[in-house]
Amino acid sequence: GREYPGGEIDFEISDMSTVHMLARPILQHWKDSVQKSEVKGITTITEAVVSNFLKATESGANVLQDSQVMLTAECDYTANTTLTAQAFAAADVSRSALEAAMGKQALLLDILPDDGNALLSGTGELLRRDLNIKEVNIQSLKLPFALGHGEKHEFVGLDAVLRHLHGSLEPKRPSEEALAFQKLDASISLNSSKSSGINLGNAELPLFKFELTPEWMKGMLDEFKRNWTLTDPSRVRTAASNMADGLLPAEFSRAFARMPASLDLHEVISNVTVKSSLSLNGQSDSSGEAMDAGLMVSMHGSLKLGSSFWRALLDSSDEDLGFVHVSAVGSFGQLHDRQPAFLDINCGVLDVYGKSNPESEDPGEVLLHVDIMYLDPSHELAQQTTTRSENKDVCLLLQRKSNLLSEEILYFCSDDQSISKLTTALTLQITRSNTVMESASRAQKADQVAIERLEKQGFSIARQVISEPGIVSRDSTWFRRHNARDPTSWMPRRSPPVRESDVQSPRMRFAEAMEQMKNVVVPGGGWGLW
Repeated sequence: GREYPGGEIDFEISDMSTVHMLARPILQHWKDSVQKSEVKGITTITEAVVSNFLKATESGANVLQDSQVMLTAECDYTANTTLTAQAFAAADVSRSALEAAMGKQALLLDILPDDGNALLSGTGELLRRDLNIKEVNIQSLKLPFALGHGEKHEFVGLDAVLRHLHGSLEPKRPSEEALAFQKLDASISLNSSKSSGINLGNAELPLFKFELTPEWMKGMLDEFKRNWTLTDPSRVRTAASNMADGLLPAEFSRAFARMPASLDLHEVISNVTVKSSLSLNGQSDSSGEAMDAGLMVSMHGSLKLGSSFWRALLDSSDEDLGFVHVSAVGSFGQLHDRQPAFLDINCGVLDVYGKSNPESEDPGEVLLHVDIMYLDPSHELAQQTTTRSENKDVCLLLQRKSNLLSEEILYFCSDDQSISKLTTALTLQITRSNTVMESASRAQKADQVAIERLEKQGFSIARQVISEPGIVSRDSTWFRRHNARDPTSWMPRRSPPVRESDVQSPRMRFAEAMEQMKNVVVPGGGWGLW
């Protein structure tokens, strides 16, 4: 409930890289790699284009000179509105480059536009899983046909507009068509000019524009958060639950004191604009045909760092300490002389709470404290001896005190299910404490494997390892050395609860136990009778 100060900050990130590449060796290497693979389909066409280009350059012809291509993509996202993505293209490719790529198929070259317009453009939107193509424009596509005899070709210039194409990414019925035309508008004009090259697009006109609704974006961001497992430390405990560094069963894990805040990316990301441009400029020099490739990427946006952001940031640091947690309400004392009590196992210790004497007004005094982590194997708790009381409760032997004159045997009694859960929890905690050395040795080996793997990848890692297993404390539950480049070494964290009912603070648990103790029936018939 606490309010954390925060505001809105603007950020801008940009990078520009340019590289000079010799076209022939790069394309030859790509062709060789494709031929060795099993990739089929569209790569077959691309491979033919590359082969034609390589054949054209064998004679030393300059096919890339004076050819330029510019591709730009923009993506704008604003919280609670549609995400708009659009691409722009501009190309000026020489006739020689086209002939080299297409194998001098003049008929194919002639259908390409030469009036500076985009060949294809359109707009659309994705509403959940429903696809809606608002408009597709086909501009200046020239269809050749013969008029009379001779070598002269005439062309029909086709300008077509397709509107309102609807479909679904998951058709409801197998027979249902993925896309359905609702309207088609087309216009035809005659054009007899021929193309000497290709000049496609205009950097100011979108080649394609797409809109994504807020609901779709919310689903994408939620899916991103769910699958962001590379840096999720809640999954690093991979050993068995009976090992010191293993993952505890959910029923024996510490409850969250309150429901942690979730990082709402939709609220934090106020608006983001991403722009990316790729430029290719062909040229010829003494080294042969070459391309200057430039890539520019920029991102600009605003982040809202309000109270919800800081709350989520602080709540994300809840570590998984790896101790067994369980509690039960029952009665405590000698078998025939008991009082209502509350038994709690947490952080490696067992505590029993109740009244220290019949006149006490505090039912939450500590009556017994046992350190389970360093429990002697001969201790009564390690033996887990049980018996039945006169009221048919199951009683677990907790401690035996003897002197020259008397012997005092202390039990905790409750119903069968509660005692069964307590004994299971005790066995698990004691077993985990006894496997500390084994877990520490395994962690050392994992650290060394991680260091060697990262060094092979080119990282320089300081060869520091964990403490020797002989001096590791018995109350330890994690032994990996923290390595920023190895997420499996990070300190374990707990996955947040799913339901409000999974949340219970220590204060809430203790208060609830005190209320339940009022209903406990003990030998003698009442509260606090010995």
